Formats: sequence, structure tokens, C-alpha cells
Amino acid sequence: MNLAYAGNIISKLLYTDTFTGYTHSSSAKDADGAIVVSKNTTPAFIDQKCRVSFSQVDDPDAHTEVKNPVYHQIKIFCATTVPVLKGMRIVALHCGVTYEGYANQPQVHESHLEIEMVQKGAA
Repeated sequence: MNLAYAGNIISKLLYTDTFTGYTHSSSAKDADGAIVVSKNTTPAFIDQKCRVSFSQVDDPDAHTEVKNPVYHQIKIFCATTVPVLKGMRIVALHCGVTYEGYANQPQVHESHLEIEMVQKGAA
């Protein structure tokens, strides 16, 4: 059964968030001829419609006094036409809040992509 037609309905009704994906730029070379990889600054796509979902909330480490790490596990659902790659830096906007992290391997479904994005930082 082909459910691809459902993608148009889903994207119009459920995708209320947006996200941008950045890839590594590897066109520059250093003095030794080695390829210099940038910090994911080249946009592969900009402001694509998506749905941001949280599969794990902040889990601060109560045993650390100096640094209190924050760990988010965020899932992004989007159309199958969005060119998301593993390791891509993702910046998602959900309800006015910006989340930034890196994409795991996208899971392809008939009607959408499911991307797990891991955000790490310090509180």
C-alpha cells in the first residue's frame, strides 16, 4: 500500500515547526594539502517545515557541582524530500525556541522522515 499521498496532508496539518540543515564544507586545503573541514556552515536546506518532538527531557547530573550537563534527545519529522544526512548540524525552531544539534541516520518511512537529533550543552 502506497501512503505517499498522506505526506501532503501531514505536512499541511502537522508540520508547524521549521528546521535548517548545515553540511561540512570541504573545499579549502591547508598548506600541507590536507582538506580543511569547516564547522557545518554550508546550508543544505533552509526553513523546511517539520514537527519537533522530545523523546527525552533535560537530565541534569545532580552529582556534579562545577558543571551541570544538559542532554536533549529530539526527534524531527519532515517530508521525505528533505535531504537530511547523518552528522548534519540541525537548527530547529519550535514554539519560538531554537534547538541545535546533530542528526543521526534518518529513518525513512512511506510518508515522512524521522530524524533523531542529539543536543548537548551545559546548564
